[in-house]
Amino acid sequence: MGLDNFTSIVRSTSGLNAAKLLLLQSMYSHPRYRGVASALLRPFYKNGELAVHFHSSGRKFTIHIRKSDQASDFYSLMEVGVRHVYNLDPAFTPDLVVDGGGNIGLFTLTAAALYPRARIRTCEPVPWNLAQIRKHLEQKKRGCTR
Repeated sequence: MGLDNFTSIVRSTSGLNAAKLLLLQSMYSHPRYRGVASALLRPFYKNGELAVHFHSSGRKFTIHIRKSDQASDFYSLMEVGVRHVYNLDPAFTPDLVVDGGGNIGLFTLTAAALYPRARIRTCEPVPWNLAQIRKHLEQKKRGCTR
């Protein structure tokens, strides 16, 4: 699984962003490297969050991986932003998209970019995840995504 993720990261991003994701991947696929990878990532954390970029539906998004929920946020980014596990049909024009279990909002961002006229509803029961979804959506509104 680690090598597959390495390949996916290298194909989906580049530069410093790829380095951050590769370091995170090494922390979870090779525990003996956790200390080194954590030390190398430390300078990139601001206010307990690591800014990472991903592309979806022709748009670039900046999201924040929380140090407190690093593994969960990283795996969400791998699913949605790197491996693109949700096959959304760009020819489909929904009126409503429901993201049941929104986690940190990556699917919500992707669906909103692909279906700009659809109403998007996200259900997330965990308050700190809901706060992260709001943060990512607010960045999108302020133009922090391209």
